[in-house]
Amino acid sequence: RGNMFDFVVSFVVQRAVPWPGANDAESGAFMDVMLHQLIRMAVRAGVAPPTGRWAQLLGMPATTGFVKSSSSSDANNPDANNPDSGNPEPSRSEPVLLTLAQLQDRRRHKETMMQAARLFNEKPKDGVAYLHRVGVLNADGSEAAQQLATFLRSTPTINKKLLGEYLSKPSNLEVLQTYMQQLDFSGRRLDEALRTLLGTFRLPGESQQIERIMETFSAAYFGTGPADIATKDAAFILAFAVVMLNTDQHSPQVKVRMKYEDFARNLRGVNDGHDFRTEFLTNVYNAIRSHELVFPEEHEGEAGFEYAWHAVAAPDALIGPWMSTRGCTATYDRGMLAAVWPRYLRSLAHILGHFPSDHTLRLALTGLHALVATAAHYGLTQCVNEAVQLLANMTGLPQTATQADLRSAQVLTKSYNRYMVLDPATPTSPLSAVAEGFSGAEQRAKLQEQEDAAVQVTQTALEFGKTYRGQIAFIALFELVERFAQAINRQGWICVLDVVRACVDADLVPRELRAIRDPTVEELWVPRVSTLRAMYAAEQRVRAGDEQRVQQGGLLSAISSFWGGSGDQQPSGRQELRWRATPEVLAGLVARSHMAVRSSAIGELGSAVSQIGESLPVFLDVLAQLFPLPPPSQPGSPADATPPSDMVPAPIDSGSKNGTEYVPSAVYFFEIAVGLVLDAPDCAPIVWSAIEASVQRMLESADTIHPFALERTVAGILTMATRILESCTGHTPHQETVERMLRCLGLLRDSREQTFARVARVLSDGIARLVNTDAHMVVSVYNNWGIVRLLLKRLALVQDGCVRGAVGVFVEVVVLMRCGAVDVGAYYEDLLDTMAAFVPSDRALATTRDDVPSHMSGSEAASKLIALLYDMQDIAKAQAADAALRADSATRPSDHMHSPSTSPTTTTRHLQPEPSITSATSLPPALRSHRTTPLSMWIGAMNALATYACLSSRNVRQLACSHIQRAVSGLDVQWVYGAFGRVLFPLMDTLLRADLLADSAMEDTHARCISMLTMVFLHNASALQNAEDCVALTMSPSLGSSYLLPTSDSTDAVENVPESLLSHVWIRLIRTLAVYIRTGKMADEARVDAQSPSEHGVPMTDTKRSHERRRHLSVLSEMAEESVKNCMLVLDSMGIFGRSDAEREMCLLWQKSWDCLSKISPQLRQYIFPQASVVSEEPAADMGDKQAATGEVQGELRVDDLKISDTHEPDVDASGPTTDDTHAIGANADGPRETEQPEPLSPVEPKKKRHSKQSIIIVP
Repeated sequence: RGNMFDFVVSFVVQRAVPWPGANDAESGAFMDVMLHQLIRMAVRAGVAPPTGRWAQLLGMPATTGFVKSSSSSDANNPDANNPDSGNPEPSRSEPVLLTLAQLQDRRRHKETMMQAARLFNEKPKDGVAYLHRVGVLNADGSEAAQQLATFLRSTPTINKKLLGEYLSKPSNLEVLQTYMQQLDFSGRRLDEALRTLLGTFRLPGESQQIERIMETFSAAYFGTGPADIATKDAAFILAFAVVMLNTDQHSPQVKVRMKYEDFARNLRGVNDGHDFRTEFLTNVYNAIRSHELVFPEEHEGEAGFEYAWHAVAAPDALIGPWMSTRGCTATYDRGMLAAVWPRYLRSLAHILGHFPSDHTLRLALTGLHALVATAAHYGLTQCVNEAVQLLANMTGLPQTATQADLRSAQVLTKSYNRYMVLDPATPTSPLSAVAEGFSGAEQRAKLQEQEDAAVQVTQTALEFGKTYRGQIAFIALFELVERFAQAINRQGWICVLDVVRACVDADLVPRELRAIRDPTVEELWVPRVSTLRAMYAAEQRVRAGDEQRVQQGGLLSAISSFWGGSGDQQPSGRQELRWRATPEVLAGLVARSHMAVRSSAIGELGSAVSQIGESLPVFLDVLAQLFPLPPPSQPGSPADATPPSDMVPAPIDSGSKNGTEYVPSAVYFFEIAVGLVLDAPDCAPIVWSAIEASVQRMLESADTIHPFALERTVAGILTMATRILESCTGHTPHQETVERMLRCLGLLRDSREQTFARVARVLSDGIARLVNTDAHMVVSVYNNWGIVRLLLKRLALVQDGCVRGAVGVFVEVVVLMRCGAVDVGAYYEDLLDTMAAFVPSDRALATTRDDVPSHMSGSEAASKLIALLYDMQDIAKAQAADAALRADSATRPSDHMHSPSTSPTTTTRHLQPEPSITSATSLPPALRSHRTTPLSMWIGAMNALATYACLSSRNVRQLACSHIQRAVSGLDVQWVYGAFGRVLFPLMDTLLRADLLADSAMEDTHARCISMLTMVFLHNASALQNAEDCVALTMSPSLGSSYLLPTSDSTDAVENVPESLLSHVWIRLIRTLAVYIRTGKMADEARVDAQSPSEHGVPMTDTKRSHERRRHLSVLSEMAEESVKNCMLVLDSMGIFGRSDAEREMCLLWQKSWDCLSKISPQLRQYIFPQASVVSEEPAADMGDKQAATGEVQGELRVDDLKISDTHEPDVDASGPTTDDTHAIGANADGPRETEQPEPLSPVEPKKKRHSKQSIIIVP
């Protein structure tokens, strides 16, 4: 059956289009009819009239209603056709109305049957399978055959030939029988029944198939009880005869027609042995002769008309009585609009494309608004999306031909009221001058001024500026997007964002709408292609100039600049226009394009998207495909990294040195996603889930992404993560989103050094802000900490501008460890390892705050890191104290009541598997617990502090030495032994390196470390001597075998020395000081030789100066010798070597000590212990010394006799100025040292009594 409503609407909308050459009056009349229907439906749906920009397009105030038309009566009386109103218009009869749901069910059933018929006509099996799939055939056995036969009989669009072939198959015999039973043959002559049957399908061509159909027909017809037919076989033979008679009488190939007598003779004796009645056969013969049996699809002329009229007039049990909807139209508006909106939309599209006047344009926009608003009201989203796609195509912007032109955009610069074309990458362009002459916020402000003053010309902007219809469609498009964003589907968003992409790439979107929301940088925006090209070209020129100056030298560069530069002629940068028009005309067209974009609602795109609710993932999925992606031709890029062909943006060459291309729209779209999270943090999981795959592909191929796009991506991720942590409390899905963001950032580990350096500053500041926002969340999850630590270690290789952020992270982690928020043992070693990567270089230490005002200077960074390391060693001490307290409390009876699960020493923490981005050497806490004893942690922090004591900055060295000296005070004997073996002695070994020992600027550090080593030993000598079971102590598990003092660092091993901690430390101490003494004496001898005249009587001036520069070695030798003397006196007073001279001579430690000291200072023993030479002359001979006994020292040793160097030296602030002249290093307690030649050691005044232990006083 036909659809009258569809036919009428199609007739109206086709004639409403003002086609060229058509009658304007006629098209206007039909347009009024169409608008009348649309506006009536809009009013009944409660659609508000156009307002805002749409009202301005229609040329009416914002408060005006719809354009006046014949529908004004309905607009003024919306209840005129509303069945729910108080006075509905009564109908002339009392129709039985179907509900809208019933009508829709009938329509859907009709559409289902039509679809099944189409599939059946293509392949009968597919049609039957579709009926099973949709539930039309839902029975088994005979009922299924009944349902299928009903479908085949009642569906007029089925191909009659295929139907005949299908029914004649042996497998479908049951369906054929049921089909025959549904036909009404009762009361009809056989030829009439056969005519009814053959009007429903076409007989197949094979005789067996025809025979099967005729046999089934005969059985069905004979079942009705015909009077003139005796048996079923008689009906079968007669049916065959009628078919043959029809062919004989009407086939043009037959020349001689069959007569009645021949027909009757052929049928003799067929009717159960008898003949058919003559009257019966005569009527059959005459009926076939006068009216041909016409098969379906062969109806022509009069026969065809009769067949068609019969099909229309045939009654159908499924169709009820005619009904009227008068007075109840609103009930069926949705169904009617769903049926005909495509026709309305196509008609309005043609009108918008061929409108002859502004009045026609306004009428079309009015109808478009009414149609889309009504469709959105009734949930017909497909109509809204079709309208959006229609308007997007009408703008002409998303065409690929215009996108390719963006690669060769030209910039018009106005000078003296005239435009000229300049290449922005040349040094003479204004953009290059700003890029080279300014930096920071001032540079950004200047670049903004240049962008506002210059005009970027592209073919896209020119074509858009010429097309008035495209500008109107552009404004209408974004009005629809702003109002009905929640109804737009994926395909609609593809078209909308394609238009936005073309506008951004062509620089048609105002700069204020391209702003980047970065909390650390103000006035940042997505730059145009020419601006970024100029910035990178200027950067390359500056780098090349620096390299050239380094190669040529400063003087040559200065002379070259004075005489006019390097000699290379700078290019003028002038270019020829690609278009034949004048620059002024081109600038005018671009201005028109800018005006159209400014007049639209494109700036409200972000706010509209934030309110679309459940449709947000669809928009984000499309948006993510437009992010910066690696080029498809890049090797190693994933196969699915390429978006669909209709969404691939045309890349734009930025002129960057690595050949990658800059696409402004890609950065703009990513900033839209960032803005969604900043405005609504609750939607962060949805946003990140949609864009995570694209961001991951981008960071995996970071080397192929443009540096600016990569920088903004990293900054955007960290900005979103920080905003999420600011808005959430507790462990929520938002924090899981932050963890996934950090995992994506960890992919930067595979990028090249040059790529990573581009994003280092942004990455460092962003991580610092993130950790500062919620350090516990970021650090307490070990996976997160592994990623942060890995990135920080990579940042340490860059350092410029990254130290401040890293220090901020270190501070937060130290605070967490100090307050017990994280497992100290799990993070201590990792933090030390990461901080070790940030030890400033000599170049960084030489810079000041004035050199890098926006960065942290090397000295400032070193001071903060030293303070952090000192805090970490305090944490290790606190861990040891807590462990001792728990061990003490565990021995109490009350403490045994704690179960293992509630024990204070039990730390429960959720351990997650090690992330793939962490270092292979970084183990989970459970696997590293045996390595994180408090002593090992303390030694690690102290070793890191000792590193700073050997740097080039004097203030940093003094600060580090002060912290080390404070840290090693007040330790127990086990920690003292570890401090000597793994902190102090390794530090002294480093200082004794040839380059550090020869550097006179290091004199103060050497002196301070000698003094510190001596004081620590003297303060702890008694504890080391009195330590019980020293062998077991040295092998204590808490200390670890890796922290034992080395005994094989020299060829002179400690043999036959009593196993005591003091003996181990003392032998190592005197060997260290002996190096200073020996080096100083060698320097003195060389200086004396340099002062003697040469063979020709000329002093060796150069050699003398060289030795004078090493005068500090003599000072250090004197100080080391004084320290040895003091230590020997203290140990002797303690009775370490024995209480008498005889005991001393028998002491192995005494002998081993002098074996080492006598080789470098033979007179030292005689000076300190003159009585020793009297008691025994053999030791002196064995040592090869030339000393002689001078007498026996008697009496008590006074305090003034202990000259411990540098014990009263005040702590020097690292920030204060310190020079070598203001601080006397190695001065004795008696007074200042001589600068020319050290005084010879004088023996101690003889006393009657030898000194005793009580007379020794250690000055702190």
